[in-house]
Amino acid sequence: DPTEIPKLISSDLWSDNPSILASALKRIHILCFDDNANYVKNRKLVISLGGHTMIVAALKKNLAKHVQYCGLFALSTVISSDDETAKNAVVTVGVMEIILNACKIIKIEMDTDHQYAENGVVTGMTLLQQFVGDSKENAYSFISLKGVRKITELISLHCGKQLHLDGLRVLDALAQFVDFRAQVLQDGGAFVLALIQKFNRDGPVKDGVALKALETMKTLCS
Repeated sequence: DPTEIPKLISSDLWSDNPSILASALKRIHILCFDDNANYVKNRKLVISLGGHTMIVAALKKNLAKHVQYCGLFALSTVISSDDETAKNAVVTVGVMEIILNACKIIKIEMDTDHQYAENGVVTGMTLLQQFVGDSKENAYSFISLKGVRKITELISLHCGKQLHLDGLRVLDALAQFVDFRAQVLQDGGAFVLALIQKFNRDGPVKDGVALKALETMKTLCS
């Protein structure tokens, strides 16, 4: 239906009803997911209509848990890692702060619905990787938002290997910027890297999570 995406963006994403908003975000995720036959076309249409910035605005406006969850998944399919124009547009409207806040809201469910919460937070971490390593300006903004401390809190509360790996990738992206290495360590980077090593050192060698954490620590300390 050629009218579906325009309606989702021009109408449903403006709704104050959390159920309508979450449903719209979930539908955008499905339409733009890479197993959809028209995902490239759909992504381009969503972005051309400003849907990527509208998703960020919707997450800022409605803090309902299921809206935040569906919004992270929608962003993860709409924003591709090589689309610098779209990424810059959402950075300008505060996407990194929105992602951090969404992860904080979703993590509350870790004790009651572990898999749900883990999936949401991992998606948020994967998104953050795309932004923090893009430029020195983005890295500085992330650190200014206390982003390292916030992901340290998330990882400290959960020991799943995938979350460790994605959190590690965020820190590794920050580590490429020499000027920020000391601050990353001071804000909790050293603690979380030690935690990741501790909980993964007895895992299969092929996972390499503990080794990667050690390598990132060495880079941050250099």
